[in-house]
Amino acid sequence: MEQKLRGQTASVVEFVFGGLLALGGIGMVAVSPPQGIAYVLFGAFLVATGIQWRLLIKDYRTYMTVLSNDPTGSLTTISQATNSSVAAVKDILKLMIRKGLAKDLVVDEQGNRVIRNMGSVNAAAAPPVGPPVAVETVAVTCSGCGAKNEVVRGVATQCDHCGATLQA
Repeated sequence: MEQKLRGQTASVVEFVFGGLLALGGIGMVAVSPPQGIAYVLFGAFLVATGIQWRLLIKDYRTYMTVLSNDPTGSLTTISQATNSSVAAVKDILKLMIRKGLAKDLVVDEQGNRVIRNMGSVNAAAAPPVGPPVAVETVAVTCSGCGAKNEVVRGVATQCDHCGATLQA
C-alpha cells in the first residue's frame, strides 16, 4: 500500500472545492458580477494550488524511487532519470523541503547531492537516500539581505530570500 503523503488529501480537496467554487461563480456572474468574478478567481486559485501539490507529490515519489536505487544521493542521477536540469531538481527538492513533504532531506549544494537528516522524525520511514549523516542545523543571518535562515552546518546553501550563498 502506498504511503499517504503530506498535502495529498489537501490537493484533492482544493481541486474539487475550487472547481465547484469556480463553477458556482460562473453562474453567479449574471446576478452579482463582482461576487461571481471573485468566486471564479478564488476557485481557479484553489484548483491551481491543488494541481501544484499533486505534481509536487508525483515528483517526490519519482525522486525517492530514483534515490532509493542510488546510495550517493546524486542530483545528477535524479536529473538524468527525470530529464530535468540539476538546477530544476534542486529547486523542486528545496520546495518539497519548505512545504514539509521531504523534511527529512537536505540539499548539499557543494556535493550536488541529497542527504538524509538523521535527526528527523520521519527518517526511519523514508527510503534510503545517500550515506547516513548526522545533521546539525544552525540559524545564520544572510550577509546579503539580513534574513535569518536555518542551514545545515558544513553544507553550503542559498538564502531563501535573496539567493546568496550561506554556510555555517
